[in-house]
Amino acid sequence: MLYYLPALILVVIAVVLTIILWTRRPALTRQPLLIVFIGIPAIFVVLGLVMSTVFVYLQRAQTIELALMPTGTDLSVFSQPENGTRLALTGTLVDNPVLTDEEFDIADMGFVIFLLEQFNDEDETIVWMLIRQQNQPLTLMVDGGEVELLTGEGGNTRLSNAGRERLGDSNFRVGGFRNGDSVTVIGSKSSDSQLTASRIHGGDIASMIENDAGNAIALGIIGLCFGMFGGGFILVVLLIAGRRKPPPEAPSPA
Repeated sequence: MLYYLPALILVVIAVVLTIILWTRRPALTRQPLLIVFIGIPAIFVVLGLVMSTVFVYLQRAQTIELALMPTGTDLSVFSQPENGTRLALTGTLVDNPVLTDEEFDIADMGFVIFLLEQFNDEDETIVWMLIRQQNQPLTLMVDGGEVELLTGEGGNTRLSNAGRERLGDSNFRVGGFRNGDSVTVIGSKSSDSQLTASRIHGGDIASMIENDAGNAIALGIIGLCFGMFGGGFILVVLLIAGRRKPPPEAPSPA
């Protein structure tokens, strides 16, 4: 229930705003510019609703899927299910070649799978943008044996809870996993010895669930902030417009 509390709050805000706008519809039709000032923040309300409902639901769906699939640290978790079964396997990355990069000298950092991000502060946005991800087949040591991980081309294998390191004073940073790292892999069994990895998470199952729960709460809070900003702006516009006196009517000709 906690995850969807921001969505419930935004639904109440949206209903209240709808009622207010409906009661003010005659004034809105007389002031077209007012509709523009209301329409722009209304986008924030809609975006907030989407983030706090759809995005949170998708994030929670991952946790629910994880609770239903086979999980563990033993080779039997992988070997017993049929091919095509999705499962989560926790183990240690071992004996994998260290990757290099065509642009940056990161060989000494020891990554066996990594992603490269660039800091972008253009257009008043402050985000780290994914530039590329370097994958390769990996060996995962679990209790009772080894499993080969098939990682996707072009970054189809998502990396989560992978520590990031800034590359000197540049606007780039790199994150990934090394030999010896304990990871949890979600994927589909593709053969008796291979697991096609859709996600590699740094840590155990409990850490993955905690990470996903935190992401869901964060998305809900961000969505609530968007919605409250848009709703507050609309109320301010309506308040200012309500205090303005309507222009006097022109006298009718005698």
